[in-house]
Amino acid sequence: GTAMPSAPAQVRAVARYVAPPLADEGVARMIEALVLATPAQALATSVRLAAEADERRARASDAAAATGDSATGGDAAAATGDAASGRPAVPA
Repeated sequence: GTAMPSAPAQVRAVARYVAPPLADEGVARMIEALVLATPAQALATSVRLAAEADERRARASDAAAATGDSATGGDAAAATGDAASGRPAVPA
């Protein structure tokens, strides 16, 4: 499923994707990228977003291991989506 960036860390940690914030029309952008896109575009976006989520979870896991934060999974990275922009790069 898809989580919003304001969702609890535990929700973002298990979400397949983290949408852009509501202020950036995150729900609409996810629908456009995954539902209204051509099948090939939707597949490419899905694969990319899933890879970004896997990377985010790996960073969070590494951070949790470094700090011993097992209660939240050390999910500081997932709290902001991708590290560069704070959200996945979903086509506009």
